[in-house]
Amino acid sequence: MLVRPPIPPPQEDDISRTVFVADSYGKTSKASTNEYNVALALETLKLTFKFQVSIAGGKGRAFGLVLDFLVDTVPRATPLWVHGEFWHTGDKRQKDLAQQATVEEYMQGQVNLPVEIWGNQSKTRETALLYVRQALA
Repeated sequence: MLVRPPIPPPQEDDISRTVFVADSYGKTSKASTNEYNVALALETLKLTFKFQVSIAGGKGRAFGLVLDFLVDTVPRATPLWVHGEFWHTGDKRQKDLAQQATVEEYMQGQVNLPVEIWGNQSKTRETALLYVRQALA
């Protein structure tokens, strides 16, 4: 179940987290509007998922990270990141690629290759559904 309180218009790259997503396992976390739209797309596609998943100890440990979504796909789960163009391009892109490598190494072949959904691909519910369907097909 998704929960969305009244919010002001989204900011550039949606850096303010003013919406909430409850994943398929009952955990509720703050989310960007882009992450919210991706969660709606996953629910529309009837895919179960975990949201804001700690990997290798999460942000509290060296080399730990938080994965946006871990989608229950068959035969293996699919890690999914939602990236805004401002925070995830240029020099910052290298950090994203390192995090993806960390997930692949930590999960030791138990997950599919990571999927990225960009801000322009998840700005609306409709575009999020289109790109999530395409990425996980």
